[in-house]
Amino acid sequence: MARDARGTLDGEPAVIAAIEPAFQGGSIGEVSGAKIAAALEMALSEIEAGRAIRPVVLFETGGMRLQEAGVEELDAGDRRLIWSMICGEERVAVGLADSLVDDDIDHVRHTVLAAFARGVPRQHRTENVDGFIARLAQVNPDAIDPDTLRNLWSTS
Repeated sequence: MARDARGTLDGEPAVIAAIEPAFQGGSIGEVSGAKIAAALEMALSEIEAGRAIRPVVLFETGGMRLQEAGVEELDAGDRRLIWSMICGEERVAVGLADSLVDDDIDHVRHTVLAAFARGVPRQHRTENVDGFIARLAQVNPDAIDPDTLRNLWSTS
């Protein structure tokens, strides 16, 4: 279930959007996606108004709900295949996620604060949407596997 909250993080205003696995394995559907977008839009409006806020997105997810996306290339029932391609370890390995942390509040807090201490990355992933789409276009749905995807994401 998606949960968003306004509060503080190390004394600074924050908005946190989180997905956790207790509801449908943490999969992201249309409603939870809309809630995440709303939380981030709220943070953006605060920033545009000149108020500092720390936007944080925490996912413990199995990915999107394939039954909602109509993705025919992947068998949603093949959990091993799905997990091997979109699990947290894979997302960090190919640069689609910043960190993978244990389910421990102190570890999560430390990792989030360390990310803010590092500052804004030189280039945001969101600035390369066209590049991501071009990479996906290279995928042969009949021969998709974790190694192919990792090579594709790692070489660009």
